[in-house]
This record gives sequence, C-alpha cells and structure tokens, in this order.
Amino acid sequence: MMVENMFNKELSDIAFDVESLDEWKATAKELGMEGQLGLSTGDNSPIPYPYMNEGMERVYETLCPNKTNFKDYKNTAIPLEILKQIAFSVKEKHFNRIMIWADDKQPDPIVVGITSQYYNNSKNEDNSTRYFDTKEECKAQPENDGIAYETNVKRYVVARWGDELRDFTELKALALARVIDEVGGELAKSIATKTERLKLIKENAKCYINGSMAKYELEGR
Repeated sequence: MMVENMFNKELSDIAFDVESLDEWKATAKELGMEGQLGLSTGDNSPIPYPYMNEGMERVYETLCPNKTNFKDYKNTAIPLEILKQIAFSVKEKHFNRIMIWADDKQPDPIVVGITSQYYNNSKNEDNSTRYFDTKEECKAQPENDGIAYETNVKRYVVARWGDELRDFTELKALALARVIDEVGGELAKSIATKTERLKLIKENAKCYINGSMAKYELEGR
C-alpha cells in the first residue's frame, strides 16, 4: 500500500508550535494580509495542504466521481497515516467537511478538505451580505429561516493512497481518455439513433400529419 501525504512540511513550525503560529498571525496581521489570516480560524493553524485549482478538480472528479464523507467511507481500509492527517485537520478545524473521492476504477482514493462560507438574509451594519463560516451558524440567525446558501467553495488535497500512485501528468491523461471514451460513446450513440430516425423521416412525418404519431415521437424526444 502506497500513501502520499500532501502536508506542506515547510509549514510544520506554525502547524505544531504555538509560539511560531502566534508570530505568524501577528506578522500577517501587521502586514494587513487578510487573505493569509483567512486560512486559519481562531487559535487554529492555517491550512497546510495544496489548493485544488479548477484543472486539478476536473481531473480528480473525472477519475474519482464517488464522493463520501470520510466518516461514512467503507470501500477500503484507510491507512493510519491518512487517518492521522484527517484527525489533525479535524482538530485544527481546517475544513467545513472532509470527503473521500473514489471510484471502482483507477486511480486510488483521495482525501479532499473543503472550505466554504454560508449566507442568506443576514446583513452587516453597512447593509452588505453577512457571511458565516458554518451552515449551522447561518441557519441559526432568526432572519434566515433555517436556510443557508453555500458560496466561496475551495477544495484542498489532503492525501491519497492505493496500490499504485500515479503522478498528476498520468492522471490527467487518464482523465482525458475517460472523458473521450464516455462522452464520445454517448455522442456516437446519439448520432446513430438520429441517423436512423432521419432515414424514416418521410414515413414518420406522414404518420404525424395523419394523426397517428405525436410530435415528440416524430422529434425523437
């Protein structure tokens, strides 16, 4: 079994040392770096895992379309090293939720941490939209009627494991091949069906005009 831990070791000092974390936050605050400060909540450390950009997201979603909350995942045993990373992120409250993305086909499962904000009718003093870090907090506002809309969703790759871990270039090629195979197959099937209907258009059109065929049948819907 192979395991890839995506923890950024260069952030280990602020992740595990309280004094270093406090200094990091103080320096970021002094520099007005709100974006950096937003990567951590309360006394917790910033997210030490790589952000999943749109390209990465499409590759992983294509190859691992089945998404399960980590607490409910039961396809295969999760290695101890992976469990430790999940436990660390839960303790540090890095994410709103942690999911396992997997598939019956290759490649192997990945752990994805997700952050987001929630909003509804709540407003700040300047009448701007008020955002909440958790769905529960947003729903609890009297003016929100127990409803919360999710926005500003960001995903991070925490770890992955399996018998064989391919590099991202190979994963991208596999994803491309799968999209071509799946979408191409559906398009070819659609073309064949429509071609067959086109051959019968004159006969079917007569049936439609005579009232023995509905319009949706003629159009193949």
